[in-house]
Amino acid sequence: MEKTDKEETDVEENETFKKIEAHIQEIEQYGVRYRSLYTQIAYWRKTNQIHRWFVEFVQDG
Repeated sequence: MEKTDKEETDVEENETFKKIEAHIQEIEQYGVRYRSLYTQIAYWRKTNQIHRWFVEFVQDG
């Protein structure tokens, strides 16, 4: 269900929306427009233990 122009304006005037607006990307694919919000919350550098767990328990050693 598409938003009406009034609903779209209400969202854009929302205080929370204004705070995150700089991080939102507008994307159009296959004739559909949408907004995407993406942020990195973690970064793992040393994943040796995770890899070892998958090798031992998922791949049977």
